[in-house]
Amino acid sequence: MRPPTQNGPFLVFPGGECVPIDGPLRVAELRDGWYVIGENSTVACGSRAAALDALEHLLREQDPHTLAEAAVESLDADELERF
Repeated sequence: MRPPTQNGPFLVFPGGECVPIDGPLRVAELRDGWYVIGENSTVACGSRAAALDALEHLLREQDPHTLAEAAVESLDADELERF
C-alpha cells in the first residue's frame, strides 16, 4: 500500500485545511467528525464505530474472493456450463 502524497486529491475544509484522500482506505477523525478516507474518496460517518464498520464493508467489497463469488453467483446455468 502506498501512503498518501502531497500531490494527490484532498478533502478541503472551510478555512483551507486540506486532508489527503489518496492512499489506502483508513479511518480518520477530522475537524467535523469521523470519516473513511482513501482511494480518492471520502465517506462521512456519525461515529468511530460507524467509520470502522464502513471501512470493514468497503474492504470486504474489494476482496478478490468476494468479487469472484459475486461474479459466479450472477451467472445463469447456461453460462456456468461453458466453464
